[in-house]
Amino acid sequence: MYKVNLLPPELQRDISIDIRRLVKRVAIFLVVIILVLGYSIFLYSFFSTKKEIVETEKYLNELQVTVKKIEDIKEQRQKNEQSVQQFKELVEKRLTWSYVLDDLNYNLPVDVWLASIELSFTDLQASTETVGQAPEQPKVHVPQAQTGTRTVPGGQSLPAGQKEPLLSASPPVPNTLTVVGYSRTVPSIGIFINNLHKMPYFTKVTLNEIAEDENNAVIKFKITAMTKEGGR
Repeated sequence: MYKVNLLPPELQRDISIDIRRLVKRVAIFLVVIILVLGYSIFLYSFFSTKKEIVETEKYLNELQVTVKKIEDIKEQRQKNEQSVQQFKELVEKRLTWSYVLDDLNYNLPVDVWLASIELSFTDLQASTETVGQAPEQPKVHVPQAQTGTRTVPGGQSLPAGQKEPLLSASPPVPNTLTVVGYSRTVPSIGIFINNLHKMPYFTKVTLNEIAEDENNAVIKFKITAMTKEGGR
């Protein structure tokens, strides 16, 4: 088929198409479109990832607060378990001294009365001092009036309103009983020491001090007695 152009030469145009140039332009256009599209996807992914990182950091910060609370609860639980264990040890090792004090009262001669009773722990291996004068822990001081009445409170309870501090280890069981008292005569002190020897609670009884109080016409004495297995 032939085409005939009837227009004058000055109006005739070359309408032929350069296929190679057209393909080149289309290829360049497609490459630019692909690059722009890829860069847009990259920017979207970048900002999305950045946003996720910010949200993750915020969540981690909130999670750290929760973890800190959990660690505090765990630490408190361990302290509570340790306190319970110490309490159980104290309960297992608790001593009831009321019967000992009753026996002391029963074995006192008629002209002997006690001024104070102290329960303490003495480390027999480490101590180099006289028994009864070593550092004492814990101690229960029971004052008593110088009258015929010898009723004293027993046990090792603390004074009212005073809280027992939390110790890292259970306190040692008292093994030393120190008695300070007065007597009208020296033989009565000897009788009292002999009665202490006969009591089943003590392994060794020692007379530490004896002095005459001329103002009151009495004899003051101090006796230390070592208990058997903590007084059990």
